[in-house]
Amino acid sequence: MANAKKKSSTSKAIKKVKKAFNIDSDLDLDEDLDEETLEDVDFNLDDDEDELSLLENQLEEISSDERLIRVEKQVKISIILQAICLILIIVTLGICISIKGSGVKNGSSSKTNAETNETEDGKNTYATNLFKEIKVSEVTSVSKNKEIIVFIGRQGCYWCSLYAPVLGLASEDYKFDVYYIDFGKMVDFSLAKPAVSDEEQYNALIDWFDAGAYANEVADGIGTPMTIFVKNGKMVNFIGGYVDGDTLNTYLKKEGFIK
Repeated sequence: MANAKKKSSTSKAIKKVKKAFNIDSDLDLDEDLDEETLEDVDFNLDDDEDELSLLENQLEEISSDERLIRVEKQVKISIILQAICLILIIVTLGICISIKGSGVKNGSSSKTNAETNETEDGKNTYATNLFKEIKVSEVTSVSKNKEIIVFIGRQGCYWCSLYAPVLGLASEDYKFDVYYIDFGKMVDFSLAKPAVSDEEQYNALIDWFDAGAYANEVADGIGTPMTIFVKNGKMVNFIGGYVDGDTLNTYLKKEGFIK
């Protein structure tokens, strides 16, 4: 009985040896091998199986780590791309807002200081810091032997508030002076029915128009804005009302303010 068990054990061991070393199953092995040797072989084969199993586990762990690293890289790349897109959107919006708020017209990149403002009571106003304010009586002396631009306007005039920045921007870009006559100081527009408040200057303005070639332009009364090109106290050209930048530039080129 003991020999039968031993033989059975030996047969199993031989099968493991054949399987482990890829030995043809038809090849005979000595079944009289020492039992202790076969037990060693069996033990060693078990160790090899454990080592193979451990190696497979390590490979699986490495594979999992690699997959995790790849996922992390993809997430980082996605975050970076989203951040870049967000920055580009913010920069683009900033540029658009800057251009819109700068009052840029006719392809000019400079920003005028004569921007249109809105007062608390809703009346349209404009900055005049780019203009040199004068009185009608001073026009002749200022324009002696040269051509100047005289802008007649008043605060609260809607078209003046639109036109003043256009004229101010042109004076900045092309480096010429604009002289300003404040019509609001001659006529009080705060009254229900506007009335002349400075008759001397108002009458001087009317006389100036009557003496020039543009008397018909004010036959029904003086309106604002007005742009007058003057030389030696005489009107040589005239713009009545609001004009855009392109139209203004046409006048400026004709009168030699733009080379």
